[in-house]
Amino acid sequence: MSEGKPGEAVWHSPWMVYGKDGKPRFSPWRFVLIGAIITHGRKVPGMFEKATGIQLPSLSKFLATGKWFRPGMNLPGQRGFDPTSELLKRRGKPFRPLSDDLCDQSRAHAHAGRYDQALDTAEQAVRLDSNSAMALYTRGQAHHYRKDYDQAVEDYSKAIQLDPVLASAYYWRGTVSSIKGEYDRAIADYNEFIRLDPKHALPYNHRGVAHAKKGEHDKALADFDKAIAIDPSSPDVYGYRAHFHRARGNLVAAIADFRAALKLNPPDRKKYEEWLQAAEAAAREKK
Repeated sequence: MSEGKPGEAVWHSPWMVYGKDGKPRFSPWRFVLIGAIITHGRKVPGMFEKATGIQLPSLSKFLATGKWFRPGMNLPGQRGFDPTSELLKRRGKPFRPLSDDLCDQSRAHAHAGRYDQALDTAEQAVRLDSNSAMALYTRGQAHHYRKDYDQAVEDYSKAIQLDPVLASAYYWRGTVSSIKGEYDRAIADYNEFIRLDPKHALPYNHRGVAHAKKGEHDKALADFDKAIAIDPSSPDVYGYRAHFHRARGNLVAAIADFRAALKLNPPDRKKYEEWLQAAEAAAREKK
């Protein structure tokens, strides 16, 4: 057991602090302190020292010593959060920022269609760690789902500034630009995503749509072909190319692609059947 020096606070264990007299003291106040930090912020350690005569290390040093969460990061002040059980649960486990947990919760809300809750939870993640690219990216997605496109672009851009290799942020920013009709910006972001992570078919499909909207049909077809080469088991890659052929009046190619998609049993099979029937009817009328 190490000895503390007078005037120096040393965390010896989760249960002890050293007072100004150098003697170790049992500290049930530690958990009270954690709860107070959640509610009142970083001024609490100084208030605690003044009230008790017990010196504490700086908040960042305390957090670093605990090895439960990132130095300088506050705990989430959400209703029902139990700091003691949460910290003990994390003790000795590999570090994972608490803001990441909130990002997971936000995405779960979004996937369930609870977009307001998704945004509220993402806001908590950003307040917890405003320098987290993932938190900003997640808030951008929440804005995106709510169709707050300008705010979504702002958050995606901030996330990219903090983490220039966060490929998904380029993809979603490009998607918003495409929705807004800003096809050059969309293509630039899809280009960057593909450069960072070329193994996915969907960015090629979306870049192909942007090229088609600009009238760059050869580039569009090349992207749709590349998407099929990357993921030939996906019905959607055939669907994208089928719609491109249908819009260009190439009904034979469109019908072939719709049929290829149906052979792969798409989840939205009824839609594909309707698209195929419409293309076949157009082909009959053309004759």
